[in-house]
Amino acid sequence: MKILFCFILFLIGGHCANILIVYETARRSHQIWIGELAEALIEKGHNVTMGGSFSRAIDPSNQYHPITFEGIFLTHYKINKTRHLQASVLENLYLNYEYNYAICNRTYQSKGFNFLWNYPENFKFDLILMDLTFGPCLYPLSQKFGSPTVGFTPSGLSPYLLEAFGNNHAIFELHMDQSFFSRLTNFLLTKFEIFFKKTWERTTLEYLASNALNATFDFKKLENSISYLLVNEHPLLNIPRPLAPNIIPVGGLHIKKTEPLPGILGSIIENAHQGLIFFSLGTDIQQNIFSKETKKAFAKAFMRLHQKTVIWKDNADEHPYGEGVSNILMHKWMPQGDLLGHRHAVLLITTGGSMSVQEAIFQGVPVVGIPIYGEQHGNVQFIVDNKLGLKLDYDNLTEENIFETLDRVLKNPIYKENMEALSRKFRDQPQNPLQKALYWIEYSLRHNSTNFLNPRSRYTCPWIDHPADVQLFLFFVFLLSLTIIVLRILWCNNGSRNDKKKKE
Repeated sequence: MKILFCFILFLIGGHCANILIVYETARRSHQIWIGELAEALIEKGHNVTMGGSFSRAIDPSNQYHPITFEGIFLTHYKINKTRHLQASVLENLYLNYEYNYAICNRTYQSKGFNFLWNYPENFKFDLILMDLTFGPCLYPLSQKFGSPTVGFTPSGLSPYLLEAFGNNHAIFELHMDQSFFSRLTNFLLTKFEIFFKKTWERTTLEYLASNALNATFDFKKLENSISYLLVNEHPLLNIPRPLAPNIIPVGGLHIKKTEPLPGILGSIIENAHQGLIFFSLGTDIQQNIFSKETKKAFAKAFMRLHQKTVIWKDNADEHPYGEGVSNILMHKWMPQGDLLGHRHAVLLITTGGSMSVQEAIFQGVPVVGIPIYGEQHGNVQFIVDNKLGLKLDYDNLTEENIFETLDRVLKNPIYKENMEALSRKFRDQPQNPLQKALYWIEYSLRHNSTNFLNPRSRYTCPWIDHPADVQLFLFFVFLLSLTIIVLRILWCNNGSRNDKKKKE
């Protein structure tokens, strides 16, 4: 049947390809994004092999072959993410490096990765789709198979990835109305992060890979061979910025059509006529980062919003304020997209992960963000800057502060109006993000990669691309000319004074 399908696809101008998708992250939200992409490729008739922590979230079939990189999930959850809360920007950079090193080390030790690494020498995939979110950990597979490689990230663009693909104008945190000192700080932090990752981190991980896999790698060369990058961004969902043609935004790729909610949950939501509030920290952060006192403060604040129905996603086995609170429903899992898409949804409380914020914008639901680490801070700042919601500080989660923040968003119509306006703009696209990603993947298959999209800046020094050397030369010429003019004026004035003295 598969052969017949591929033959029909060939007759109509398509190509039934053998595609490898690999990722080392253990974030469940990333698996959702990657899984949507994998299932769409399968539906298009392609043969997909996927290696990663949650590859078996999709059932195996004749067209889908999961390989589990075991142990990464446990390594991921052993790392204390609350350390990021007290850390400075530079400390966070090193904490991220420690995380990347631990995940890469566990990946290379996993039976699943080694099974893939020991494929026959002459085996080749038509295309490799590789997660670049956390760095160069998976680059060895590009060398192993010698296949055209496309990068992707379910997160936002880091300064390092921007520069790696030729965008040499990366800024660490670009928000509205920044002072000169803020811009100077951001510039220095950006350049330091890029330098750190290009030197220490890349060299260390390259050494780790060489020892673990008994081979020699040039990560810089392998990185430059990656055709282009699919990124979970969109100019309406993130801070707008110019992108090189080899960086293709497909923000919101994971968003699916809303489905009716089943059973008792559906009945509760249908009866939430005064509004539905959904409280979730996403799939990566467990709510045990909140103390019992903080959870009780949330519960008390929710009880003061007694006319609103609160759906609280939490892994706890008991209610923080005891049973019998009529307007709060707690559960370990909730279908976030379907809840936000319901007509009664009025507010999302989240840490500000990219995918949650994108779903809220798509559905036109205001946000209250409690950022913990990474891109969450930038995403929540984007929400605040554009009056799409408000921010709650992790260190100030009192009952009164929680209630006042929620109450302001719920009572001021500007947040809902702005969200609905942004939602209409985001939905008005010639292609939905998933179709756009599929188009570019199949474009690569038709044209044997897309290295011709790479700007010259990807292979040149940043000071040549800007071009700082030309600017410095012109500045020097200006200073030299100015000096000559000033000296000439001084000499003329001095000569005039001497002439006057002689006449006298």
